[in-house]
This record gives sequence, structure tokens and C-alpha cells, in this order.
Amino acid sequence: MNYLAHINSTGSCLSALSTAIETNLYFAKPSNFELRFDGSLTAPLMQITLTPLEQLDRVSRLLTLLEALLNQDAVREIIKNEQVQHIHFVLPQQNSQHILSDLELKSLLSAHFDAMPTFSQQQNSHDNLPLGTLLLVADSLVTAESFVGCQIQDLQLLNGPLGYTPAEGACAFFNGPHKTLTRIELKGSLSEQLQAAKASVNDSYIFTGQPSDRWVTQWFAATQPLYTAKDHLIESLQSDTVIGFLGVCQPWMDNVIAQAMLSVPFSPIRERVLIVSNTPTANISIYARSK
Repeated sequence: MNYLAHINSTGSCLSALSTAIETNLYFAKPSNFELRFDGSLTAPLMQITLTPLEQLDRVSRLLTLLEALLNQDAVREIIKNEQVQHIHFVLPQQNSQHILSDLELKSLLSAHFDAMPTFSQQQNSHDNLPLGTLLLVADSLVTAESFVGCQIQDLQLLNGPLGYTPAEGACAFFNGPHKTLTRIELKGSLSEQLQAAKASVNDSYIFTGQPSDRWVTQWFAATQPLYTAKDHLIESLQSDTVIGFLGVCQPWMDNVIAQAMLSVPFSPIRERVLIVSNTPTANISIYARSK
């Protein structure tokens, strides 16, 4: 899948995204949701919201994000050139039901296509999509209904223990014949994955998972064999406080982050980036430019 466009707290420009992650810009703000933790204590939930969406419910937020994606120049160009044979949506569900109905998606697409393409909506079956597929992904975790089933101890509260920051965003990809990035997803334990990647302290690491004190301990333990006496501490860049955690959109936003760090790099030029996640388990993906 080749990157086309994205929308998150940094905007829709790859250079802005890479700069924000490199400099660890902090976009999280206290929300109006007070959650109870540690017995009788309460604190506001930290969130990263998009200002134009702040007064909308979750359905309206998702539709607005998708509409904004379809209006991005790169997506419009693909549509204009009649390259789109199929559209696949990756969107959140509520109680195992689609939040957006096929009727709502058809209405959304009708304003952008003269001839309605086929489309599908599933969270997990996107590995073998045919050539000519436009992939549209969006999620919003910042409304009350999106917290159903969440573990309070995993969320980032104001002045609370380390946790993840709910956010919202979207991204678009096109399944063309030529790939701009190569991706290798590693398997095994975290230590085994680092060994398989031939990781070193000089690699570029970006953590895009859910922060926790437990994860920090696990990461430091797994990376200890990489060090010699003269090495500096690995600086793992973080995306959580910059763009937050994006639910079903997160694995695809990882691809966007890799694209940003490789296409508009700071000095020195990166040959590859290692995207590190822990949702649901520890995982490392290696991204590099296609030859």
C-alpha cells in the first residue's frame, strides 16, 4: 500500500509530522471527562482532539475525517485519473457492529465518484486487497462512547501514571503496482525481534504503542544486549504525546510515520526506521525505501 494522505494533530503534511515527532511536541490536553483512579481520586483524562471536530459526535467525526481525506489532493488525483477499482474502509466498531453503515458510506462516496465503485468495510481483512484499491482508515477515541470497555488504568490522566492518550485521525493509501516503502514485520519475543532486525544503538526507533511503566521496563531489559561500554542510551522517539493513540487507525498511521521519517528526514539521512509497538503484544516493523 502506498501512502496518499493523512490527518492528525500535526495537520496533513509529512514534514510537519516528522518535525513534531523529532522535537516531541506535546498536543495532549485535559478533557472534560473526570475518571476515578487509585480508590477515591479523580482526574481529567488527557486527549488529543482536532479542533474542527470538537462539537461533533463519533459518527459525525468519522464522516468528517473521511470527507477530508477524499478532498486531499493526492486522493483526488487518484480518483480523477480513474485508477480506483475498489474502496476498502477500516473503521471502528461498537458492540461488534459497524459504527458507519453502508448507506452512510455510499452517500459519502457519491459526491466524489461519477460511477460508484465497489466498497467494503472490515477491520482485519486487508492483507490481500486487489490492485487499484483505495484504502481509507479513520478512528476517533475522544467521545464518551469510545471509552466503553477501556481499562481506566491504561489511560493517561492528568498527573497520573504513564498511560496512552486517546486521539483521532485518518489516513489514505492506494494499492498500486509499485511500492514506495518496504515493510518487514518481525515475530517472536522482543529480544528475538531485535536480534532478527540486527538492531543497534544507531538505529532510528519510534515507539507508537501504549506507554506504561511496565513497557519501559520491558524495553530497557530487551535492549541491554545492544550496548557496549561506550554507547549512548538509545533515544526512542515517541508518537503518543504528539498524535496520541488512534485505535484501528494506529497500525496504518505507523506507516505514515515511517513515510514521514524516511521521506523528509533530518540529518543524517535514515536508511531505515524501526517502528516499535506493544498493541496487543511487543512488535517491531522495519521500514525502508523501496529499491
